[in-house]
Formats: sequence, C-alpha cells, structure tokens
Amino acid sequence: MNTWFAYMVTRFIVTDRARLISIVKCISLALVPLAILGVFECVTGRYQFALLWRFSPWFMGGGVVPSPRFGLSRAVGPFSHSILFGCGFALFLPLIYYLRHEKDHWHSLAYVLFAVAVVGALSSMSSGPWVMVIAVIFCLTVQRYKHWLKPLLIFFVFSCIFIAIASNRPFYHVVASFANPLGGAGWHRAKVIDLAIEHFDEWWLDGYGGKDPGWGPELGMVRTDVTNEFIAAAVRYGVFGMIALCIVLTKAFRGIFYTYRITTDPYLKSLYWSLGSALSSATVAWMSVTFFGQLKPLFYCLLGIIGSSFYFVGHHETGQRSLITNQSDIILAQGQLKSL
Repeated sequence: MNTWFAYMVTRFIVTDRARLISIVKCISLALVPLAILGVFECVTGRYQFALLWRFSPWFMGGGVVPSPRFGLSRAVGPFSHSILFGCGFALFLPLIYYLRHEKDHWHSLAYVLFAVAVVGALSSMSSGPWVMVIAVIFCLTVQRYKHWLKPLLIFFVFSCIFIAIASNRPFYHVVASFANPLGGAGWHRAKVIDLAIEHFDEWWLDGYGGKDPGWGPELGMVRTDVTNEFIAAAVRYGVFGMIALCIVLTKAFRGIFYTYRITTDPYLKSLYWSLGSALSSATVAWMSVTFFGQLKPLFYCLLGIIGSSFYFVGHHETGQRSLITNQSDIILAQGQLKSL
C-alpha cells in the first residue's frame, strides 16, 4: 500500500514540468534541515529521534545504534537506519542538480542545495549511500561526455570478465572486497549472493513466505540480513518477483532512453538524463542495500515522476519551447510511450 499508493499519487500530482520543478524545489529545501541534523548526529553521536525507535516495526521496539567509523557516528535522523538516511539524500541528488537550469536565484542555489544534499548523504558514514553518491556524480559528469559512455560500459563488462578469470572467483567478491569506500561488511554482500544461488531450489517458486531464509549462521548472525534488493525480492516472492522487479526497471530505463532520443528541447534532455542518473544510482546501490521503511515509498515516488515525465513530450514547457512540433509525431510518440 505504501508503495503503489505513493506511485499513483505522484502520477496524479506531477502533470507537467512546471509542477515537477515545484516539487523538486520543495524536496531540496526540506533536505537542508535534515542535512544539518545529519552533521550534528555524525559529529556528536546524539540521535535526536532515538525516543521514537521503540515504535519502529522493523526493529521490534528497539533501536539500532550503528558502530562509528573513523571516529564519527553514523547519522540516522528520522529514518530507522543510517543507510536509509544517506540513500534518501542520494536518491534526489540528480533532480536537485537539474534545478541549475532554472532562472533567477535558483540557478545558483541549485549548486548549494546539491552540496548540502551530498553532505547529508555522507553524514550517514555508510558505504551504500557513499557508493550511490559516487554513482550519481559519475552519471552527471558523463552527461558532458556522452561519447565516452558506450566505451566505458564495454570496458566495464570486459573488466568484470577479466577480474573473474584473473582472481579465480566471481567478480562481485572482488568488488565487495576492494570497492567499498568505508570498509564495512563487503564480504557479507558477496556471501548473500552465494547463498541465494546455493539455495535456489528452496526459494525459486514462491520465496520463503515472508519467513527468515535461515542463512544467518553462515553469515555470522542470528537473523538473515539480505543486503541486496534483487535477492530480497526473490526470497519474498520467488524468482518471478525478482523478474517483475527487473521488468519495472527495464520499462523505466527504456522509457527514459526513448524520450531522451526523441526530445529536441535541451532542458528536457537534461531532465531525462537526471532521472536516468537517479534510477541508475539506485540500481547500483541495490547490489549492497535493501530499501525499506520511508525509502521504499520515496523510490516509488521517483518511479511515478519518471512515468509522468514521459507525457511531457509534445507539451509546451517553460519559455514556450516544444519538443515535437508536428502533431502526428506527438500522437505517435505518446502512443509508443504508453506501450512502455
């Protein structure tokens, strides 16, 4: 209910680019006090929402105080975990950066708000949000060097193959061991993937029925902490649940790519690039993080924004700019987008 409801509400609210810009402005301003709170908790170790932890359904009335890193506490804020707190900032970073196209003071303020959101994400002192921030910055940087994108993707694929052969182990084990900016339980992320493959015959049909998979002892813990969104979908709903999640992502990416190609308005091209960057960074984070709590509906709000943005094609936007001037092209484009 808190996922598809968030998606549908977003679809009804976001009807044009102007409405979307207003929402992004509100989000960017709302993140400022949260970022300040994050820095305060990170430096002092005093959690302002600790009294409310007993109401958290995920921790059965108890709180979780993450272990400090590099002498700094891991900010949690109003979320139930520092990872969720940091990812909440990173999820909207590309859209905040998109505000640089606005006029008046918002053009300069966009860079300040972007920096504030980055600080908020980093205050979590968690590798998941840090990786997500790195992915966002990479995607936004590549926007100016699009001709390098395809070679970089090809290089990445061949690098994964080479690493697997050279190290004589799956490439994700190597990534988990050496590509973790804050250390943490990288081996745990890789082991979860191994266990999912090993116990495939147990969960492939309908998952574990909402019960614990029982992998805790092999992970060195009492309960199983599935730190992978794709595997989490699999153990809850079976292989078809994981396939459904992949289909949703595929449809979203396909729609973004298509609208980006047919768009002639540079402002909307930048918007679709920002949406693709947000979705890409979330997908990368999912390899080591599971979204739950407040972050789950926030992600579905992002999906709602993406779905609504497809209908910006052919509409006259700010400055009376039009993406497609030929009416038949508008009808054809919107018909193809509906099929997505």
